[in-house]
Amino acid sequence: MVQFSFDISEKENVVVFYLKGSLMESDNGSLMLATADAFIQKGKSNFVLCLNDFVYMTSSGLSTIINMLTKARKNNGDAVVCSINEKTNEVLTVTKLTSVLKVFENAEEAINYFNQ
Repeated sequence: MVQFSFDISEKENVVVFYLKGSLMESDNGSLMLATADAFIQKGKSNFVLCLNDFVYMTSSGLSTIINMLTKARKNNGDAVVCSINEKTNEVLTVTKLTSVLKVFENAEEAINYFNQ
């Protein structure tokens, strides 16, 4: 499996997390959640999770995404996903996360959602 990592970019009031690899254990997602906390402390609580280079996730990966969504919403923000592959889409659909998590075609659409 490909090691999990992420890059970040800030676009106005939105923080974009570019996820790479596979999110298999909760420890792997803890740095991402700590990074989100740091942005929340700075007053930024709108997050885009871009899954272009994301391969796979287990229930621990789902938990990380749910925690990210919860953190954002508790701080008057939101978390959305974009650029998901077929396998990730299946996981999000089966777990019914698509009913609480907005999914966008690409990062530009997701960022525009926050800037309406």
